Amino acid sequence: MRAATPHSSMLLRSGHLVGTRPLACRESCLSARRWLATAKKETPTTTAKSSGTTPLEASSLPDPRAFAQEKTFWSTQEPLKQKRLQAKERSEPHFVFLEGPGGAGKKDLLWRLNKMGHEVIFHPYLSFLLDSPYPYSPKRDHDILQVRWNNKIITALENIASLSKGGKSYKSNLVFVHRSPLSSYHYARDRNPAEAALYLTLMRQLTTAFSSSVVLCKADPLRVQERLGERLMVPPEKEKALRRELGDSADLEVIQREMEAYERLLAVPSSASAQQHEQQRYIDAVVHTTSSKQATAQILKTYGVEMNWVWEDLKSTSPPAH
Repeated sequence: MRAATPHSSMLLRSGHLVGTRPLACRESCLSARRWLATAKKETPTTTAKSSGTTPLEASSLPDPRAFAQEKTFWSTQEPLKQKRLQAKERSEPHFVFLEGPGGAGKKDLLWRLNKMGHEVIFHPYLSFLLDSPYPYSPKRDHDILQVRWNNKIITALENIASLSKGGKSYKSNLVFVHRSPLSSYHYARDRNPAEAALYLTLMRQLTTAFSSSVVLCKADPLRVQERLGERLMVPPEKEKALRRELGDSADLEVIQREMEAYERLLAVPSSASAQQHEQQRYIDAVVHTTSSKQATAQILKTYGVEMNWVWEDLKSTSPPAH
């Protein structure tokens, strides 16, 4: 048996070595025990009972939980906060368009925000196609469908803005919108760059007519793959066939290309025909949506809205299926 070194201690039972413990670890444990003993001595039991607090809360020693509560994970973007507050002064809501590829977590994020009392506009393109009274073809009649779908979103913006002018208020003066004309641009960019430029013009006009900003939802590719896999396997056959026709894919390479295409909206475009329209920055912030719970806190903090980390109102129900 090797001799004990100055930096370790051995515990022998029945002649067998059952564990070693570094000296630093022993000192840390002793320090923790001394801290706890000090807290017990300095915290009278009667004081804790009379004040209705725990001995740790009654102690004059610092509470380790306080440091966790004060820790800042995300920061407020002051320009976006000011947009929200300035819109409120004009009796207008501030619209936040959630963008990103399929499976990024936009629907889960909207669900959580809505459960917390925030107004949302949710008109997913697939549901729009399934509910269409006329049997349009997604590929052949792409332009007609995109115009009708964008018109539906714009009509919803108009209705909410009119209600706000009439005195209706919205929580934190924020209205979250599922997608925008940037989605139409994204899917038309490679197929028809000239048409794609029209959707960028529409987006610029929207941001002029309404107080609005765009948030890109970005998730881990494996989490996106999991969400898309559920959509392509679980729903009815008609919905699955329509998703395949629209180009939904759970292939990791495709997922990565989709995200890179969205991220190019933050930079100068490769398409020369649309370049004059793309000098504007269309995406104002990025929210990481691998976890929809953390994304909820992050997006609210981005606009200067503090969120209480209490989720009792969300525990009784679950997010919708993908």
